[in-house]
Order: sequence, then C-alpha cells, then structure tokens
Amino acid sequence: MKFVSNDISISDSEYGCQICFSDEVDNGNKSQNNNSDSLGNYILLQRTYPEDDFDKDYSYIEFSDFGKSGALKNYKMNLYRNRLLIYYKNENIEILFDVKDSKYQKIKKVMQNITTQNGELIIHD
Repeated sequence: MKFVSNDISISDSEYGCQICFSDEVDNGNKSQNNNSDSLGNYILLQRTYPEDDFDKDYSYIEFSDFGKSGALKNYKMNLYRNRLLIYYKNENIEILFDVKDSKYQKIKKVMQNITTQNGELIIHD
C-alpha cells in the first residue's frame, strides 16, 4: 500500500504521543464537520503512557480503514527523510511525505517514543 501524506500532525504529552499522516490538509474545519468522509484517508501511530504502576503503556496503529487497525506489535519500520516504510500484519505500507528539516526532526523524535520493544524502528539519516 502506498500512501501520500499531505498533512502530518504530531503531539507529545505526559499522557502519550501520536503522529497522524493524512492525505488531506487540516484547515481547522474537520472538527466542525460531522461527516466521517471529511477525515480523508489517514494512518495514525499512537502510544499511551501508563497512568499508574499497575498499567502498561500501549502502542496502536489506526487506519482510515478500521479493519486494519490494532495493537502495534510485530512490526518493522524504516524511517527515511521523505518516507516511512512499515511492515505490519504481513503488509508493506509506504508513507510518502515532504517536510522541512525541523518537522522531520519532530517526526523522528515521536517515532522513537511510539515504537517499543514489540517491533523494530530503523532510522536512515
């Protein structure tokens, strides 16, 4: 599967971190439109941190095609300056993007935070 990302949103907080690759640019109107088609196609990678000593952190991958979504386990990712290759559930996913160096540095940082011991991330600088 090849996916061209026109918008990348990144968040990193005390509760977790996520990165969303979307084929549509978020101009601020998505939250005002209740039509699920307004979300466009996307791939979201997320990690939630434990709230207490009894919880475990959790990594998740979500696709606009929800049937492919699930816990982020047994994966291999290769991050390049202009693309992310993901091997997940016997499928190759290529996400293409064009960002400035400052945004790429943020992508690199959050990808390192999201990936855990349940898979492999290789960064090719």
